[in-house]
Amino acid sequence: MATTTYNGHIAGTQSKGFWDGLAHAAHSAVETLALWQRRREQRRYLLSLDDRLLRDIGLTRVEAEIEADKPFWRA
Repeated sequence: MATTTYNGHIAGTQSKGFWDGLAHAAHSAVETLALWQRRREQRRYLLSLDDRLLRDIGLTRVEAEIEADKPFWRA
């Protein structure tokens, strides 16, 4: 028999599952960090818009400031 089994699994499949899970977690973390960075940049940009441009997108200066004051992790 060429393949050894333990705990009902073929040898090596548990470590593959571990690395796949680790890769997925790392990918998710990178995506989350990128999302947070985009939010931070967009909120900072929002503050740079003049009142006319804010009106064009349906926001007041106060609403823009409230949005910009949110922490980057909050949607």
